[in-house]
Formats: sequence, structure tokens, C-alpha cells
Amino acid sequence: MATCAPGSGISSGAATTRYPWRTAAISFYALIHLPLADQQALLPRIRAWLRPGGYLLAIVGAREWTGTEHYLGADMFWDHADTSTYLRWLQAAQLHPRWHRYIPEGNSGHTLILAQASGYAHDPQ
Repeated sequence: MATCAPGSGISSGAATTRYPWRTAAISFYALIHLPLADQQALLPRIRAWLRPGGYLLAIVGAREWTGTEHYLGADMFWDHADTSTYLRWLQAAQLHPRWHRYIPEGNSGHTLILAQASGYAHDPQ
């Protein structure tokens, strides 16, 4: 997970880190290696890191799937919800999806989502 402070580049962090408000948070292929309950619980925390109108850009699962596979020399854990579930979780966390795209990878794929934190001038809620 990385967050971007206005004008200062990128700083790295983890789920337990507390941040001052940020303009953006980026999570590529990280959330999907946490259990689903932890993913869902983390979204409101990510919202708290973001200033009103800030963005989350994340790659999440496209189809529901849980498992482990040998990957790059080690057993790796994956836990995916489907795209519609992630969109609901984001909305509930006051991270309003602006768009999402399917990213194909071989016989499967992931979903890239851009969500915006509530509290901006044209907030739909």
C-alpha cells in the first residue's frame, strides 16, 4: 500500500500505519492477499487516510476465489471477492467508485478500481 502526500511524492506504509490526510492511496495486487474480512475492514481505514475528494486506485479480484498456489518459489495466499462486492464495500466505506476496468491475465483477471473519498463538492450522497 502506498499513499501520496500532496506535492511530496510517494511514501510506503502498511495497514497498521496512521497517516495524515493524503491525496491518494494506491494498492496494486496487495489487498487480494489478505482474508476478505480484513480487506473489508481496511477500506474505512483507507478512507480515513484520505482527504475529502482524495482517491484510491486499487487492483482487486474480479471473481470470487480463495486459495493458495506455489508462486515464485513460495506458497502464496489469495482471497478475492467479485467486482460487485468490492464496489459495494467501497461505497459503504464512503469511497465512491468512479470507474472500474477488468484487467485480463491469462485465463483469469483482476479489477482496477478508481474510487473517490466522500466530502468533495459534488459528492453523490
